[in-house]
Amino acid sequence: MQLYYSKTSPFARKVRVLLSEHGLTDRVQMEIVSVLEDAKSTPNPLGKIPCLITPDGDTVYDSPVICEWVEAYATDTDITRDYAYWRAQKLQALGDGIMDAAFNTVMEKNRPADRQSSFWIIRWREAIERGITEAAELFTPVEDRLDRGQVAIACMLGYLDFRITDFDWRAAHPSLAQWYEPVSQRESMVSTAPPAA
Repeated sequence: MQLYYSKTSPFARKVRVLLSEHGLTDRVQMEIVSVLEDAKSTPNPLGKIPCLITPDGDTVYDSPVICEWVEAYATDTDITRDYAYWRAQKLQALGDGIMDAAFNTVMEKNRPADRQSSFWIIRWREAIERGITEAAELFTPVEDRLDRGQVAIACMLGYLDFRITDFDWRAAHPSLAQWYEPVSQRESMVSTAPPAA
């Protein structure tokens, strides 16, 4: 396993403590990165840490998801082999992370122009774009109901349409747009849609 982390990140510390508590530290190659200097230094498309690479080569991110995965792995729970479950967890973390970046962008642009940070606006936009690319690779067809990962991706795409109107994610990822079209018409999505601007 590989863990991308910073020594000062409290989120990465959670994972490191849990690995130690389960006696797994010696099985993990630790990679110190500075995401503030280079958001692409981690395999997490959101440019955040911690990020774990599993023995199978899968990427797991968002500290609660990593902690859950570590506990399942340490106790040899079958859930570590359940691809659909971890895909849903990963999509949920991805959707939430993109929504965070989009929300932060909206809040930053609501500040007086002379107080806005172009560094963060650019950084969040890059996270949104990389995240959407990963979402386009990970989404799966809807069966009888949306799972938590699909809900997060659908709500994130709806938020981009609502608040980040200068980003044409549909043109960049037509297959994701094709997936979203019927999803956005589901009763659960329609009844919870934000009011029209």
